[in-house]
Amino acid sequence: MTATPLQLAYAIGGVAMGGVYKQPHLLKDAPNVREERFSISESTVEKVTDAMYGVVNEAHGTGGALKLTGVDFSGKSGTAQIINYDLRSRLGKNKQFKDNSWFVGYAPRRTPEIVVSVLVQAGGHGSEAAGPVVRDVVKAYYDKKMKKTDGTVTAENKETKPRDPSSAAPAAAIQPPLNTRGAAVALREPQSEDPR
Repeated sequence: MTATPLQLAYAIGGVAMGGVYKQPHLLKDAPNVREERFSISESTVEKVTDAMYGVVNEAHGTGGALKLTGVDFSGKSGTAQIINYDLRSRLGKNKQFKDNSWFVGYAPRRTPEIVVSVLVQAGGHGSEAAGPVVRDVVKAYYDKKMKKTDGTVTAENKETKPRDPSSAAPAAAIQPPLNTRGAAVALREPQSEDPR
């Protein structure tokens, strides 16, 4: 099977929207976005969206390290083999044969506003390489939406006044992953002063 990141974002977004497939676009408020509608049972939509929510938000989900505070973030990790494992073991673990990493994520859980799909060639497992990229794009979207971007220069080249970083929290925060017993892991990603 061959699929592009855009095709996966389109498919996952459509399922999460209950069968409403919107034309992919990069503009937040794009006018006249084309839609196609397909009949998907509510129970199927519920099962798929619950499972994708669990990937990121449940203790044993493959994307547990990607959880965002304040954002109803869902996703699916994937790993695409370049060659089969038997042949790979005979040839040696060469980087050129390392698996590709996939992750498709969206928010909120139902009627998503944003869908992001990432492929990292030779990235290994999906939630390790592609997942953090998706999470960071979704986080940036919500931070910008909630006007947590003070001190940046916009596309219109208008500079906003920097805010005191201690005065307001970002719209979304990266949560530490849960270990198998459900307790928070002590290691935390360093927080940058860059308010992107």
